[in-house]
Amino acid sequence: MDGVLRNRIRAARGEIAPELVLKGGRVINVFTREAIETDVAIYDGVVVGTGSYEGGKCLDARGHYICPGFIDGHFHIESTMLSAPELPGWSKYL
Repeated sequence: MDGVLRNRIRAARGEIAPELVLKGGRVINVFTREAIETDVAIYDGVVVGTGSYEGGKCLDARGHYICPGFIDGHFHIESTMLSAPELPGWSKYL
C-alpha cells in the first residue's frame, strides 16, 4: 500500500488529522434519501470519512447540505473542449 493511501486511511480512522473538516453539515445519502447531520473529513483532496472529526482546517457547514458524490461524478470529456492533460487535477493520473 502506498503512503498516500495509507495516510488517507489513517485520517479516516482519526489517527492523523484530516486536512479539512466540514463541521455539522447535512450529508445527503442518495441511496437512503436521508440527510444526516455529521462532519466530513477530507485528506489529500479526497473525502475520507464522515462522523466526528477534529483537526486541520475546520469549516462550519451547519445549515448547508453536502453531497460529495455529485462533485465530478460524471461528465463528458469531449464537452469540455480540453484534452486530458488540460483538465484541472487530472495530471497526477496520467
